[in-house]
Amino acid sequence: MQVPSRLVQGELDPIVPVAQADNFVQKAKAAGDTSEVIRLQNAGHFDLVAPSSPMWPQVLKAVQDLL
Repeated sequence: MQVPSRLVQGELDPIVPVAQADNFVQKAKAAGDTSEVIRLQNAGHFDLVAPSSPMWPQVLKAVQDLL
């Protein structure tokens, strides 16, 4: 894709397995892209999209780092 990516993943996510993010990053890097998984301990699926979540600052930082 030639676009850097950061995948923010809650380690306790019951909906999206952590392996899915790892697989994406592996394939992106193999294609020559810059990509990484940012794993958030004690975070579930919806903690990553709720601005009131204690995880939100880390999600925001991941986005801002790409700008």
